[in-house]
Amino acid sequence: MSDLAASIESNAKATLLQFEANRPRSLQPDVGMSELGGCPRRLGYRILGVAKSNKAGDPLAPFIGGAGHAALADMYEAENQRLGRVRYLIEHRVEIPPYALGGNVDLVDLEADGGPCVIDHKWVGATTLKSARLNGPSVIYRWQIHTYAAALRYYLDVQVANVAIIYWPRTGFLRDMYTWSEPYDEAIVEQALSRLDSVRTITSGLGVDGLKELPTSDTVPCSFCPYWMPAAVDLTEACPGHAPEVK
Repeated sequence: MSDLAASIESNAKATLLQFEANRPRSLQPDVGMSELGGCPRRLGYRILGVAKSNKAGDPLAPFIGGAGHAALADMYEAENQRLGRVRYLIEHRVEIPPYALGGNVDLVDLEADGGPCVIDHKWVGATTLKSARLNGPSVIYRWQIHTYAAALRYYLDVQVANVAIIYWPRTGFLRDMYTWSEPYDEAIVEQALSRLDSVRTITSGLGVDGLKELPTSDTVPCSFCPYWMPAAVDLTEACPGHAPEVK
């Protein structure tokens, strides 16, 4: 690599890191619906507002995902224009006020077969795509999209009948995409909100000392967690990671 190429590459990396670190999603102070099904201890850190200890995560995947979401929003807006009516609600803000919980729904198809359908876009690698085909969505994705649907049903009066996730491949071809769907299920929403209630009860009662009472999970690899530090001994500062139970 020439000196010029090295300089250009270094600048591109630094610019991307700066951009990702300052996107609204990266800076949002409140818990989002996309966090409900993840590690309970990580959720506790978020609720308590503990400073992030792991800033070494690779930003390329979320950057590509963000770019893909923006392009899809433009695509569906163009389709609304072509149709001359609003079939699709795009990047629609939703909230569940009693839980101080919010999020942005990627897409709502108001004319989907079977009734209005909440659709979430996921830009994924080959491993996640294969897992989705074999096992369906992770609990994180499933809780997220049903909670979106609940917010639409009860606070915006959009009577969502079904939910769906489109897995768009980051590599490969359009034929490789996979779509999962199921009917809206209020019991799933109750599970998600119950988890949030439990974590908030512990953290409000014990503060940072409550972190040791919250279990960990490997729903998402710990290396992607902003509160992970492998050698951490003080949970009020960082988490050493998930340790599976020995049976």
